[in-house]
Amino acid sequence: MHLMQIEDVNRLIGERVADLRKGRFSQSELAQLLSEKLGKAIDPTTVTRLEGGKRPVAATELVALAEIFGVSPAALLPDWAPDDSDPRYQLARQRTRALVELARIRDVTYGYLRERAALQQIVDRLIAKGLIPSGASSSAVENQLALAIETLNTKPESQIDDALFLWNANERNET
Repeated sequence: MHLMQIEDVNRLIGERVADLRKGRFSQSELAQLLSEKLGKAIDPTTVTRLEGGKRPVAATELVALAEIFGVSPAALLPDWAPDDSDPRYQLARQRTRALVELARIRDVTYGYLRERAALQQIVDRLIAKGLIPSGASSSAVENQLALAIETLNTKPESQIDDALFLWNANERNET
């Protein structure tokens, strides 16, 4: 299906409203119910124009109609399936994929930067304690930290939590 024209949307919504109304309410009764729901006067000719597709339906009216008929607002909307051959749809799909990929890259980058900052804090602490010489190359320190992380990754999580607790307790005691 190609993208619908506004007139088609109005016509299809109007047809659904008419189908749901018939046998239950007159147009005047529906106008009265809408007036009560919306808190403003709705003339029966408004319902006539709406059902004929000559008047667009406001979002608040769509919700009120759905409540009156006991259906979801989506039930009043036309069925729509995108036409994969439509270049506008293809472009929108490519843009969505690109935005999702960009968000994923951003998350990975922020995660890396957070981890890098945390590792730098650990290195600074180790240098301050004299456990790593202050002149050590950053690649040597990174290699040592990578080895430590790899070792931690092989330990059960409870052991890591215990080690971190002890590390933090020692840090507090030494300051």
